[in-house]
Amino acid sequence: MGAALAVLDEALARSDNTEERWILAELLRMKGELVLVLAPREAAVVAEDYFQQSLELASRQGALAWELRGAMSLARLRHRQRKTSEAGKLLAAVYGRFTEGFDTT
Repeated sequence: MGAALAVLDEALARSDNTEERWILAELLRMKGELVLVLAPREAAVVAEDYFQQSLELASRQGALAWELRGAMSLARLRHRQRKTSEAGKLLAAVYGRFTEGFDTT
């Protein structure tokens, strides 16, 4: 798992250095997921911060698919924290903005 974290950190640094931010929201989300795997209980606050950053960036970029992925990760965390209502509202807010693709499997 340490290798995965190193790869993500390298990708985040490269995104920052090259100013290629098109995948940054997804990298932040992935880092939050990895943090949760490495230390689930202790890392909830850190992972939540990564998920929030991911959501905010995706929203600013108008990247609705990345935003949905970030919302799903944060909603899973909220569900584990027994904040199910909050998780549902978060997902509904993002999912409700989709206007197409509903026939996709």
